[in-house]
Amino acid sequence: MRTSSCFVVVVLGLAACGKGESKPAAPPPTSATAGTAGTGAAAPTPSAAPAAAAKLLGSCAIADIACSDYYGSGDVTPIKSACDGVGTWSDGPCRAGAVGTCTKTEAGGVINKASTYPPGTPASSKQACDNTPGGVYAGG
Repeated sequence: MRTSSCFVVVVLGLAACGKGESKPAAPPPTSATAGTAGTGAAAPTPSAAPAAAAKLLGSCAIADIACSDYYGSGDVTPIKSACDGVGTWSDGPCRAGAVGTCTKTEAGGVINKASTYPPGTPASSKQACDNTPGGVYAGG
């Protein structure tokens, strides 16, 4: 299953998954942001961080080196099934101490916040996130 294998590779901080794939080009500025160039005003950037009100659906930990928290209101059955073959499902959040995180919106609007732990590094976590379509990197 390609989705599961990409998930494993991404959370392990490896850059191999998605090699040859590229992120879609950024859309041209909209009229709301087009007038900010040269004015010193920064264009607004979308946030992929889970909203404060988003409900934690659970998490999938992989060998103490990676973990994904899932937020939203969707059905967790497919997420749990995908986790079963690669990790351990929990109804609680991932542990603290991540060296980097990659947040993206999955099918059905579920937000996946994938954390990488040592021996992964911030650089390997960022590289894997950069190779994840729609992924937004944040440090630990």
